Amino acid sequence: MDQDQWPSARTLYSIREEQAAQTRPLTELILLLALVTVLLAISGVYGTVGFSVSQRRREFGICRALGATKGRILLSVLASGIRQIALGLFAGLLLALPAAFVFWHLVRSPRVFDWITYAFAALALTLAALCAYYVPARRAMQADPIVALRYE
Repeated sequence: MDQDQWPSARTLYSIREEQAAQTRPLTELILLLALVTVLLAISGVYGTVGFSVSQRRREFGICRALGATKGRILLSVLASGIRQIALGLFAGLLLALPAAFVFWHLVRSPRVFDWITYAFAALALTLAALCAYYVPARRAMQADPIVALRYE
């Protein structure tokens, strides 16, 4: 039998690397789009919270005039943010589980229900949202009571 008729011998590692190299560009594109999506979401949260804080600036000034500390105002803004973040995480998890189930039927991968990945994603999104809330909350702490009382 001629040697050209036999397939060349390759290691399982080289076969796996070859298959991974075919899907790597698509994976990198999906990762890039996910990062852009998260950045857009964080900028949207920052803009919305910033607008809300600017609308409530007089209220924060009056609270300061009545004796509220800067830390109390910071906690007030962050507490409303934590409630919204918790609601968003709950809704996201409720939507992610059916989506993962559909995806599992498509690819039959056991890693679709990886709870560590869900926990890491939730933690990363929570920290990102808290950072987006923190900057306007710091601005709310600087509300001047004198300006708030002289407003009208």
